Amino acid sequence: MIQRLITEQVIDAKAARCITDTLWMLMESGTEEVKLLQSVTLLLTTNSVVHGDVLAKVRHIHIILI
Repeated sequence: MIQRLITEQVIDAKAARCITDTLWMLMESGTEEVKLLQSVTLLLTTNSVVHGDVLAKVRHIHIILI
């Protein structure tokens, strides 16, 4: 569902922050890394609303997962 929201580009900056926080919690809980990496990659490449500290956190998740 998160990936669909990202690809359809229906998220704003506030939603991007919530999605990033959710992905972070899922990563910490040991959720399947491939799905998280796919979502993070989509968030980084298909949206212009991710910037500042949210972008830094998304990139941090990406680095941890690869």
